Amino acid sequence: MERNLELLKAFREIPTGNISDAMTKLNLPSGVLVDAPRAVDIHQPRMAGYACTVLQMPRHQTSEGKNLSKHLSVINSVAEEGDVLVVDVGGRQDVCSGGGMLALRAKVRGLSGFLINGCYRDIADVVDEGFPLFCRGSIPTKSSPLLETVGINVTVTIGGIQIRPGDLIVGDDTGIVVIPTKNAQDILRVAERIKKVETRMTELILTGMDYTECRKKAEAEFPEV
Repeated sequence: MERNLELLKAFREIPTGNISDAMTKLNLPSGVLVDAPRAVDIHQPRMAGYACTVLQMPRHQTSEGKNLSKHLSVINSVAEEGDVLVVDVGGRQDVCSGGGMLALRAKVRGLSGFLINGCYRDIADVVDEGFPLFCRGSIPTKSSPLLETVGINVTVTIGGIQIRPGDLIVGDDTGIVVIPTKNAQDILRVAERIKKVETRMTELILTGMDYTECRKKAEAEFPEV
């Protein structure tokens, strides 16, 4: 799949609230993850990238070998620049799906961030690296003795939303939105207009203008295209 890095750059400038509102305005199904992994640091960069998925399950009784979770091999040879590594371990919180060095390797390779439906470790290191990480918590226990990867670039479900390989994922301090790539340009166009309206409203509110009047004036200044 072709990666549109300019599209990702544009989405990194748009809050998830504006994106959600744009999808509603376009009568598209919500892509907002509910009861989902959260940003480990509300000040971390906004994450925008294409989903590269990894589905993991408890290690089967007959499975042999030490490194069956395959995080590193996916980062090294499957994920591409601009991708978000999506690791679905079913939300379990007794095992982590990586640490600081793994995140650093992903950053060096050009990945846009991690969405972990489970836990992570070395959180402070990841935050210091400025690498976007969304997970359900932290725990020191490594995954290799307990988990195995059963699917790479397969469909997963996190927070009530189906995520397919190549879907566009945007995450920030408010939450995570999954965007079908075929709708991405339309959603971006509407979301950018919503952001401009809200920015102008903020300026007007600070002058003492009534909220309703602020919205009317701002929307008039930035008409729908």
